[in-house]
Amino acid sequence: HRFGGMVIGELLGQLLLAGWTALTVRELWKTAQLPKWLLASGAATVPLWLLGLTELLHDVLPSLPSIEVTPAAFMLWEAWLAMVAVTILTKALRDRRGGATVSRA
Repeated sequence: HRFGGMVIGELLGQLLLAGWTALTVRELWKTAQLPKWLLASGAATVPLWLLGLTELLHDVLPSLPSIEVTPAAFMLWEAWLAMVAVTILTKALRDRRGGATVSRA
C-alpha cells in the first residue's frame, strides 16, 4: 500500500501538479495578460511541491530527510489559483464594460 498509494499515487500526483503549474505559469507569462508578480508567486510553489516529495519518499527511504512543506504548498497553490481566477474574471468584466469583445471560446 505504501508503494502503490504513496510512491506511485501521491508522488506522481504531486509531480504532475508541479509540472502543470510550471507549464501554466510559463504559458501565461508569454501572454502578458496577468501581472508578473502573480505569475511569479505561482512559480514559487513549484519548489515547495518538489521539497514536499521528500515527505512521501521518507517512508520508503528512511535515510532521506523528510521536509514537511506539502500542506503549505497546497494552501499557497490554492490561494494562487483563486487569485488567478479572480484576476481573469475581473479583467473580463472590465473589458466587457469597456466595450471590448470577449471571446467565448
